[in-house]
Amino acid sequence: MILSMTFQFRLFFMAAAMGIAGGLAYTLMCTACTMICKSRSVKNILDMVFWILYSLVFFLSMLYVNYGEIRPFSIMGIALGMLIYYMIMENTARRAAEFIFGILHKILLLITEIILTPFKLFLFPAKKLLLIIKKACKNAKSMRE
Repeated sequence: MILSMTFQFRLFFMAAAMGIAGGLAYTLMCTACTMICKSRSVKNILDMVFWILYSLVFFLSMLYVNYGEIRPFSIMGIALGMLIYYMIMENTARRAAEFIFGILHKILLLITEIILTPFKLFLFPAKKLLLIIKKACKNAKSMRE
């Protein structure tokens, strides 16, 4: 199928935008993984899953826009978009992601603390009561002997 020049430019810029979006998504995934898990093998598995899903999304978008034809300029557009992202925006995006994930972490800790506080208030006297009963049972047992 012969494509017009404007359609080819649109495909190229769409692929470049997908490259930038993919780079941003990868940075967010790496930042979240670094903050949550420290295991190298988990990071490697998530890396493979990300790139498989990203390839699937790219193919499905090409299927929708270009009837499944993946042309060399669309692959170059993705590569150029990722290169532009990593050269210009990656450090800023990583710092912003770390800041946002840090705030989300604090919010989740606060929510967890709020939810668990009634249970802590109930369990603290219950623990004291159990310790007193246990001590009384030991004293009663030692008095029998």
